[in-house]
Amino acid sequence: RERIELTVHLLWQIWKSRNGVQFNNKRREPVVAVSKAVLEWREYMEAQEVKEEVGGDCRCSTEGTCSWRGPKED
Repeated sequence: RERIELTVHLLWQIWKSRNGVQFNNKRREPVVAVSKAVLEWREYMEAQEVKEEVGGDCRCSTEGTCSWRGPKED
């Protein structure tokens, strides 16, 4: 699962680099895109750990889909 998540971040950065060249004629080094993808992935993983510690903010069904749940009244 972590490899898939990292791959998604990497593909997103490649897409953003492509758009930078296509629309703004702005190139960036591939190592920058990879570094940004790894940084964003690590931030995502840390946020998921905090979410698990707090108990999460969604109600998940047995199918694995989640829906937002508002705060308790008190």
